[in-house]
Amino acid sequence: MDFDSRFLPPDGGLASLSKGLGHACRNLVHTLGEALFPATCFGCGQLFGLPRPASGNLLEVCNDSADEPSIPGALRAYLCKACLSRYEALVSPLCPRCGVPFASSQAVDHVCAECQVHAPSYVMARASSVYNEVLKTMIHHFKYGGRENLARPLGRMMWRTLCENWQPDQIDRVVPVPLHPSRLRQRGFNQAYALVREWQGLAAHIDWRLSGDWLAPDLLERRRPTQHQTGLDKGQRLDNLSDAFGVAKRRSISGLKILLVDDVMTTGATVEACSRELLDAGALEVHVLAAARALR
Repeated sequence: MDFDSRFLPPDGGLASLSKGLGHACRNLVHTLGEALFPATCFGCGQLFGLPRPASGNLLEVCNDSADEPSIPGALRAYLCKACLSRYEALVSPLCPRCGVPFASSQAVDHVCAECQVHAPSYVMARASSVYNEVLKTMIHHFKYGGRENLARPLGRMMWRTLCENWQPDQIDRVVPVPLHPSRLRQRGFNQAYALVREWQGLAAHIDWRLSGDWLAPDLLERRRPTQHQTGLDKGQRLDNLSDAFGVAKRRSISGLKILLVDDVMTTGATVEACSRELLDAGALEVHVLAAARALR
């Protein structure tokens, strides 16, 4: 049967029509999904009314509230108001080297006692938040509960911290802390890489001028499995991680400035072990960014 071209949209209209229908379908699916599966707080598990963001502009849910600028906008669709009120942004006063916060709000930034005695290999470490019960529960859902979609709000939370503490010319490569292949098969994804996957799109929105290969998830390797670090002190953790990491063969990082990324910084043993390997392989300097920082 002949098709009458009179029923086609004008030039360029077919693409617009297809895009419009696709957007309408996504909105319909999102609306039905919210009706069948109401938003659940990933901090306390309670249902609440705020809908999840369907898609749209990468910065759509990154905007911070004028009333509560310390709370990242990216978290508002994933935590209820009560859990958001318990979110603790990691801000000054803190140690400018390892990023650990000080208890007194009257203090000023200064190098902590531990960094004075044992200076870390990295130049500077920062985290977006304190690793309290709210963030611990949310990250637990992310890493162990099959909620890989939580990489989006946590990653955007970290992106804000990145923009507040670094300039583009201070970073040549972003390197997620790797998992051993056996752990990767077990978990199904590397949580550190999932957190930074969206950053290239976010960088384009604010014109961060970085080289095209700045995200380097395969640069650092975990060469042997290690026991779980829970319950170990920093010295034991460093022993546990001895020779666990290495730079991939035929990857040159000579003279490069590396941003090392992980989900949680506890004693700092993991990022210290990774930093040493990167520096031994020729990196000029290493910086560290984590989603959350455990208090000592």
